[in-house]
Amino acid sequence: MSAAERRYILDTNLFIRAFRDAAAGLALEDFHRVFAPFEYLCAVVVQELRAGARTPADRRRLEHHVLAPLGDDGAVHHVRVVMGGAGG
Repeated sequence: MSAAERRYILDTNLFIRAFRDAAAGLALEDFHRVFAPFEYLCAVVVQELRAGARTPADRRRLEHHVLAPLGDDGAVHHVRVVMGGAGG
């Protein structure tokens, strides 16, 4: 499989670990730098992250560092947001 064919779906646990552990946060940032064009972020993961942000500071960090790169206009600039056929 070539690099252009690869797709990466990021799970909630990766972001939680990155927020809680500085080294994991740096590793995730490094991953984004290399693989952002091939990343997918499931809409369910977005909802789980929003539900888990307990304080206003946590919500601001989430919005700024994870969700804002998706774009205010709904266009995906950093990763693609995908919704599968869950429960169907």
